[in-house]
Parts: sequence; structure tokens; C-alpha cells
Amino acid sequence: MSTAEDREHLTVDEWLESGRLGEIGLLSMVLLHELRQPLFAISALVQLAEAADPESQNRKHLVAMRDQLDQMERLIDTYGGLGERADGPSLPFVISATVERSLATMRHRAAQLGVLLEAEVNGSEAIVYGQSAAVLQSLVALIQNALDAAHGTENPWVRVTVEAEAAGVVMRVGDSGPGIPAEERSRVFEPFYTTKGPGEGTGLGLPVARRLIESQGGRLTLEGEGTEMFIEIRLPSGSSR
Repeated sequence: MSTAEDREHLTVDEWLESGRLGEIGLLSMVLLHELRQPLFAISALVQLAEAADPESQNRKHLVAMRDQLDQMERLIDTYGGLGERADGPSLPFVISATVERSLATMRHRAAQLGVLLEAEVNGSEAIVYGQSAAVLQSLVALIQNALDAAHGTENPWVRVTVEAEAAGVVMRVGDSGPGIPAEERSRVFEPFYTTKGPGEGTGLGLPVARRLIESQGGRLTLEGEGTEMFIEIRLPSGSSR
């Protein structure tokens, strides 16, 4: 995802860190794939147990188990989507479905951090032409950053808004965090640059998200000031590309 000019400025440690992250990502996708088979097998066994004795006193427990298994399956489907190639063929897709997948991916982490994660989608049937996997990966990275920024603030929140316009779609990701100091704004899209403490961030989220959005013919920018700061994504509709 980096240009030749970017790579020339990377240190050896940064190269190693980038490679390590790539290996972790690959192993994660393999793990998700391997988890599907035993999960489906357990789900089938639970359904057989339900069918064998519909009046069983344990039925409520079996139903609860099936609900939890269904939730695991949805999580695997959602996280598995993050491993899809973001340079595949361009196809029309409904943006609201991709936004919902990104929210589903991050809701558990938001709950862990005690951050309210919400969305406001206007124009839920708006269609974008491109790779939904690229947009999904971008949104997940942005929401992750926003959750980290909001964590620890009073009444923490992260909000994703979607507006359909004549030329395409505008998405904004904002949070209750303090924003980025003016002197650091020009560097936030540099690879490996981060305002987080050691071990808390790689500095890859924003630059990777921007590259992915630009690959879709869109724009990703930092807008606003202080606590009113947000990331804005503009994606063209199929007819405007």
C-alpha cells in the first residue's frame, strides 16, 4: 500500500514491524477460515438436539447456545470480510450495508472500552461503484482510531454519519476525543506516525485508509478543529466516475 517514495523513508525497524503486521493479518484470516468448520458442526449438532426432543427441558439452553453460535458466525463473516482483496473488480454496492458491517466489527471493542458507537445513515439505498472490501477496511481503521481517541473522555462516543449527495456519498467519523494538535495535523497521514504511546498504535491506520479510499476514486481528509474534528470520506457514485 506504500509508494516507492514512502518505502525509501522507512527504517529497518519500520520494515520489520510492517512485515510482522502482515504475517499477523494472514494468520488471522487462516484462523477465521479454520474456525468455520467446527462452528458449523457444533451448530448442526445443536439443531439436531433441538429437533430430536422439542419438548426437552433443556430446549431453552439449546436455543441460547444456537443464538450464541449464530453470533459467532456473524462475527466470522464480518471479520473475514476484512481479509478480502481491496484491489479486486469494481462492482456496485449499497454503502449502508458496508457501514453496518464496519459497525458490527467494532461494536464489541466499543463495549469493552465503554464507548458509545452510533451511526446516522441518510440515503440508506445509496449505491457506490468500487470495492466494498476497501471501504470496509478503511472504515474499520477509522473507527478503531476514533474509539482509542474517545476512550477515557467524559461520556465517550464515536459517531459515523452517511449522507447521499448527487455526486456520491459523504461519510464522516467523529469522536469525543480532544482532536489532533494543529502542529501535528500535517503529519497524521504519514506512515508509522502516531500520537499514541509506545505499543498502543502503529501509525498505519490513517495512511492505509486514505490509500484505500483514493483507490476508489474518493477523498479522505481531516476536517474541523479541536473536539469538533472528524475524518471525512467522499466517494463518487457509479455515474460520476
